[in-house]
Amino acid sequence: NAGKVSFKNTAVLKKQKTDDEESWNIDWDPSFIFKQLADDKTVQIASIEPKRGQIYDKNGKGLAINTDVPQIGIVPGELGDKKEKVIKELAKKLDLTEDDIKK
Repeated sequence: NAGKVSFKNTAVLKKQKTDDEESWNIDWDPSFIFKQLADDKTVQIASIEPKRGQIYDKNGKGLAINTDVPQIGIVPGELGDKKEKVIKELAKKLDLTEDDIKK
């Protein structure tokens, strides 16, 4: 969040002719975005995802650690005629039994 940003600026409209048409366009100035922004400057936005602290027991075993966790979502009623094949593949990939998947 950049906080509140406000400033006043005046935009100039210019009539321009292109091919067979005339149109009104703004005489653009980068300072319309930020007051201090000049033609040779750019704006960059970056976000950094926060990570929580990790907790280990006295033997170094992770109790609360940052890791990637696979997530799979299925809608049982929409598995159609390949239901058993899907369950078998899920059980294999997740190292679970087919009964665990069905539950």
